[in-house]
Amino acid sequence: MSASDRINYGDLLFPIIIEKLFDDCNTKIIKYGIVESNLSDFGALPTLSYREFQRNIKKDGGNVIVGGGEVLFVDWGSLYAFINFFYSKVLFRIDRFEAKFNLTRFFLSDGNVKVPFAPQKKELRSSKEIKIIYNAVGGTFKNSRLRNKWRDFKKSLIDADYISVRDKRVSNSLKEYGIESVITPDSALIISDLFPFEELLGKISFNPDQLKDYIFLQIGKPYTPPNKTEFFQQLKNLSEKLEMEIILCPIGLAPRHEDDIYLTELSQKSEIFTFIMPKNIYDIMFLIANSKIYLGTSLHGLITAQSFGVPFIPMDKRVIKVEEYCKTWTFKNINRCINYSELNEIPEIFRNWDSDIAYENLVAQKELVYKNFKNIEQHLI
Repeated sequence: MSASDRINYGDLLFPIIIEKLFDDCNTKIIKYGIVESNLSDFGALPTLSYREFQRNIKKDGGNVIVGGGEVLFVDWGSLYAFINFFYSKVLFRIDRFEAKFNLTRFFLSDGNVKVPFAPQKKELRSSKEIKIIYNAVGGTFKNSRLRNKWRDFKKSLIDADYISVRDKRVSNSLKEYGIESVITPDSALIISDLFPFEELLGKISFNPDQLKDYIFLQIGKPYTPPNKTEFFQQLKNLSEKLEMEIILCPIGLAPRHEDDIYLTELSQKSEIFTFIMPKNIYDIMFLIANSKIYLGTSLHGLITAQSFGVPFIPMDKRVIKVEEYCKTWTFKNINRCINYSELNEIPEIFRNWDSDIAYENLVAQKELVYKNFKNIEQHLI
């Protein structure tokens, strides 16, 4: 179960990773989202709806793996706003009402589960055995729109059979309420093992021969630079100093992500920019893996860069989950998000990037990801 029913690069990776790793376990794997979806044209795996999940789990029981991502403590309304553009606009008008009564759950489910990606076993109303497992998830009590319902969250997580989280911030948030968890890197870190560079060449939709040395740049709509003129000038200076062009590629196309909006605007300002609209997740993966520097606001853009050994520089301190992930896992090379006004520091960060340390960290952290999946597998028995 994951948020893989929307076109957001990172969320689409989780069911693919789970399916590849558990493919030889002689177990039927069914993928669920909030809604039924088929984004296979974009390289994703189709999902069944939450209602279907509730019907099947009630009838058959089974093992529920919450795939990963910033899914803890997210309410029904917020999740649906990432899927439906119309509802995304409506939610701004009814936000307080929805946060108080959480009524969207009756539209998307049978209404029994209060927190979609943190169901209590009793809410699933099955007479069969159910195990609930969290795979390197993110999210905190304090950042939730439903933080006043912390008792529901606590019951859900105490109910779980195994909880792994992706950074210290999440672990500490749970610990405040007496909930223990295992800290492990995000499972997308092993994406370079599952899709080696040579394999990606056969999956992309464009001819890579025309690509020169480039910086990969991504910016989500909520994190548009406050001073666009200054930001553009700094990008221009950066391109000249490093003698690289800048490829603009949206990672999140779902509502409230919409990377393409600002990147399209930016692409029209100079010939140093090349805008590439990805036709599938492998276009994104390849463009990051082939870049000289990843620069962006996306956590899974950063993790993909780390996986393929590409120096990564996260931007905008408003993206708390990215900064916290860096503090937990990548602090030996970079431990914070830079501000948009600090792009002049990038050449020095790039020159001082310690590839040996980055590689050592990557190897050690991949081992932790595989260990986490071993733990999950043991809890499934």
